[in-house]
Amino acid sequence: AWAPRTPAPTGGGQLFEARSCTYTYLLADADSGDAVVIDPVLETAARDTQLLRELGLRLRYAGEPDAWSDPALPHVTPPHVPPL
Repeated sequence: AWAPRTPAPTGGGQLFEARSCTYTYLLADADSGDAVVIDPVLETAARDTQLLRELGLRLRYAGEPDAWSDPALPHVTPPHVPPL
C-alpha cells in the first residue's frame, strides 16, 4: 500500500511488502521530481519503479540506512532497484 498516493511538496510515503513485513520509504521533491527510496525490497522493485514512473519522479538514490546484513533476510540486503 502507498500512503499518500501522490507525494506532498516535501513529501513521500511508505510502501509495504507483506511477506517480509517490510516497509520501503519513498521521499520526493515535488519541485525537482527527484526521489530517494529507503529500504528497498528486491521482490517489489518492479512495483516501486512503476510507482516512480506514474508519479513522474526520477530515482536519484536508493539505499539501506542500517549497516547490518542478515542472510536470513535476503530481500533487504543489498538494495536492488532497476534503472529507470
